Amino acid sequence: MKKNTIILLCAISLFMGFNACKSKNSASEENPISIATLHSAQNSLDWAGSYMGVVPCADCPGIETRITLNKDGTYTMIRRYIDKDANAFETKGTFQWNEAGNAVILTDLRDKIITNYAVGENKLTQLDADGKVLSGNLANNYILAKADPLLVGKRWRLVELNGKPVEKKDAYMILDLNTNKVSGNLGCNTFTGAYNLRIGNRIQFSQVVATLKMCLDMEVEDGLKNVLNSADNYNVSEKKLTLNRARMAPLARFELVK
Repeated sequence: MKKNTIILLCAISLFMGFNACKSKNSASEENPISIATLHSAQNSLDWAGSYMGVVPCADCPGIETRITLNKDGTYTMIRRYIDKDANAFETKGTFQWNEAGNAVILTDLRDKIITNYAVGENKLTQLDADGKVLSGNLANNYILAKADPLLVGKRWRLVELNGKPVEKKDAYMILDLNTNKVSGNLGCNTFTGAYNLRIGNRIQFSQVVATLKMCLDMEVEDGLKNVLNSADNYNVSEKKLTLNRARMAPLARFELVK
């Protein structure tokens, strides 16, 4: 009798478990929410911000490109053809997410689709007309890096140059997010130039020009200018910045000026 009771209880448990699983599956079919949707770029990444890089150009060294995605669904794209036209071209419009929530479709104010971009961790990857990732030797050049808010729009004071402390703290630089321009002071002369970011904390300065005042000590001036011409990557924290070349020792160290 006791054995029969145990068998009966087991049968009831199995039946109830089967019905529970069936009910759960039915509910899922009525309201399908895939794992991909739950963890899409749209709802799991901090995607709003500015992305920049230099994309290939058929008849020029490259196209400086900056795209700003806003949380309200609007965007701004600024492009400049290097060595071809000093003027930048600005496009504004809205963007929509694809069904999977992993790419944005940019449309200008005339309702003309500009292009599609896959949204990844701190990057935008340009897609082809069919919404697929571009292939070939230049594929990585179609990736735009997100501007690090710790890096841009802040005043960085030079404190060390080529491993030696800088006693006079007049040299500094500011990387402007809205113009892709770098400006500051070399220690005596002021300077301006351009900068571009790439994936992997890579940075490139270009078109750096300075005023021509006569200065008593040009060591810091010349040293910082050489750093800007040769640095290809950076490391940044809330209060410190280093400019580096490859994996060598930092070329220059900076501290945040509040």
